Amino acid sequence: MTKSAKSKSSSPSSSKSGKCTWPEFVSRRTAELKEQNPDQEAADRKKQISAEWKVSDENPKND
Repeated sequence: MTKSAKSKSSSPSSSKSGKCTWPEFVSRRTAELKEQNPDQEAADRKKQISAEWKVSDENPKND
């Protein structure tokens, strides 16, 4: 028999604290930055997103 994947009951971003996960943050910010500056290199974009995450209120580690 194979193991079945557990489905998520709710989105982590829908928590009461308003925090989100790193992948959600990266996905959203990547889309925003691509729209704002389509010529920006992917590596530069990743560095910018990482720096923003470290100080973001959405980061659960920044309580």
